[in-house]
Amino acid sequence: MTLEEIEHWAGEMRRAGLSELEISGETGRLRLILAGAGAHRAPAPRSAPQARKPDPGATAPQAGEGLDRLVRAPDFGRFHGAHPQRGGPEAAIGDRIEAGDVLGYVEAGPHLRAVIADHAGRLAEVLARDSALVGYGDPLYRLD
Repeated sequence: MTLEEIEHWAGEMRRAGLSELEISGETGRLRLILAGAGAHRAPAPRSAPQARKPDPGATAPQAGEGLDRLVRAPDFGRFHGAHPQRGGPEAAIGDRIEAGDVLGYVEAGPHLRAVIADHAGRLAEVLARDSALVGYGDPLYRLD
């Protein structure tokens, strides 16, 4: 990748308000990280989940329920609760979920990444709207 191409992508990141971008190709991978005004912070690492703003109408979490029960976005892009070619959600509120189950998808350009549950539970809440833009690590589902 040339310096001009890197400068191009850095400009696109600034216009989109992104702080990180990873580009992969046949010859390698490049990760750009911008700092400064206009850039959004990268999501916290998985081991340190981000707290959501409290919802005044929401009930308090029950014992054993917490941020570790969230299923997060595997990539940045558009969230879909159903596969675009099949229709119908992969999982519905109240469904029993096993570790490894596909709950939805994140579309990034021509790529579709499955949102996979990393633990078992009951699907309690879908946290993202269908077709919403999501970032890497954003919470998409809450399991009880």
